[in-house]
Amino acid sequence: MTEMTEEQKRDQDALYRAIGRYMVSFSWLVGTMERGIISISGIPGGQETLRAWHLGLAGIEANRMRELFFGVAGTALEMTEEERRIHSRLSKAVVAVIERRNSFAHGEWYVVRSTDDGGFAFDEAHVSHIKTHYLTGFVDKSEVYTAEQLEALCEEIDELIVLLKEMMLGCRAIPVT
Repeated sequence: MTEMTEEQKRDQDALYRAIGRYMVSFSWLVGTMERGIISISGIPGGQETLRAWHLGLAGIEANRMRELFFGVAGTALEMTEEERRIHSRLSKAVVAVIERRNSFAHGEWYVVRSTDDGGFAFDEAHVSHIKTHYLTGFVDKSEVYTAEQLEALCEEIDELIVLLKEMMLGCRAIPVT
């Protein structure tokens, strides 16, 4: 491969930053649910108790954290029927984020593509994630993203975090759409 141009380096760097930001945003989402479990539960105690809860929850995978968070919220918060529907939609939105993160974390990334003129471009990230399913065989979950698309996914996670925090306050501030 020939030496990269400055534009190609900028494009590639933007993709790497966006992929990294996505993973950090996902981490914040899981951390928000962890803190929410502790907060909603109303667990008394000082720093030692909080540390113990953080240690206890630290090894839990993301989907189990989601189940715990929404289970605790559904039990501890007094919700109207409308708020329960919001609760369910938020849980489904978190599932979608977890599934995408799993593809990102376990897929194989390519941050280069061939162009029609025989050169290379670094303006798209390809994540190849082929899974096996016991009934359907191989399932190709591969996708292509630009840096802008990855940044938009990060914004979606950031918005979801805000909604989860609002739900922790009692579901009163979540808009119904």
